[in-house]
Amino acid sequence: MKRLGQMNLYRKIESLVGHGGYMILDTNILLRLFTGQMRLGEKRVEMIIQREVKVVITPQVLAEFFNLIERERLSNERLESAVSFLLDTVERYTPKDAMLRDRDIRKFGATDLSLVQALQAEEYFNRIFLLTEEADLLYHCKKLGL
Repeated sequence: MKRLGQMNLYRKIESLVGHGGYMILDTNILLRLFTGQMRLGEKRVEMIIQREVKVVITPQVLAEFFNLIERERLSNERLESAVSFLLDTVERYTPKDAMLRDRDIRKFGATDLSLVQALQAEEYFNRIFLLTEEADLLYHCKKLGL
């Protein structure tokens, strides 16, 4: 599965602004955002950070993010920025039983399944976009019609 081209990604993010759209972020995007490695262009990163797009996060992504940033040794300023950003996100909880019963648990794990199940939630119907770099996850979501 190929990654979305940057121009398509820009258009997708911009299409969510002001339309009640949501963006769900995978752990790899959060890491890149707060370690300064994000390559979306300054305007697009600011759109995410300034809340022009509503950001959805799952507890699984949050836990994975904080486990991984220990390795990155973020400065106090970047860590405070991450915490401030995360406090202003929409949390989407997926019950453990739903993930454990999903036949794809072995292939994707709990974090990725929490993203898939958030994409399937009725409250976000056709108004949510997954931002990830994981081609297998994107392909799986496309196969499910998400």
